[in-house]
Amino acid sequence: MKNYPPILEANPIRQQAAEKAWQLFLKEYNLPEVEPDFEPILYTPRELPKDLADRVVLNSTDGILDGVKAKEILQNFTVNLRTVLYGGFYDNLLNIEDIILDSFDGGVCGSFYRAFYKQTSYPFSISNNYGKLSFILGKDGKLLTMRSNLIPLVDLPAQGSIEPEILIEQLIGREFTYSGLSGDEQIYKVTRLEDIEEIEDKNLVVYPKLDDDKLIFHLAYMVGVGNGKWTVYFDGITGEEIDITQNFSK
Repeated sequence: MKNYPPILEANPIRQQAAEKAWQLFLKEYNLPEVEPDFEPILYTPRELPKDLADRVVLNSTDGILDGVKAKEILQNFTVNLRTVLYGGFYDNLLNIEDIILDSFDGGVCGSFYRAFYKQTSYPFSISNNYGKLSFILGKDGKLLTMRSNLIPLVDLPAQGSIEPEILIEQLIGREFTYSGLSGDEQIYKVTRLEDIEEIEDKNLVVYPKLDDDKLIFHLAYMVGVGNGKWTVYFDGITGEEIDITQNFSK
């Protein structure tokens, strides 16, 4: 595929636009001048600065918020603050309908609500901890945290093109090291096909990977190894190994 994989590079113009949106946010909520903590390349808020926690008041009335009202307030806030949360891609690349509530909790005895949203702009899940938006909102209506690593829409293939056998060949004989319960190094070796999860298009994910001053977007196969103890990510077009995650502590 031509121009694959898509690359998003650091861009001073986008950064300036994100900083301007941040300044408007501070002004709208009557907040002090605090520098934003942006995600690299995306220029979305990686974290709400500590000096602003408890100072962004989203509830216009006194009293304790119930869950229904809290969800409504956060939904409206997400729409209102999209220029900040979307990193400048709100105009024609991201739709609010593609940011859906994934989980919400607070509990009767808790003093805050936690809301986690996921991005559904692609026909595949977004991996590597991207495509997420989250808030912690006090039940008094004060915002405690906000985090966003929503990604823009880029042109990716509709399916993988690398033959699964090529990926299997890379995995057979592969050794994975890990620490045992006693702290000594252990080795797990892939010796048979049964050690590898079946490689199918349903296992494809969008895998953004940060590389210095650019974000590279891969369409990747997520392959479980060793009964799911490890996940190996392979580019679904080139067959390149992108990343490995260990799914257990010890």
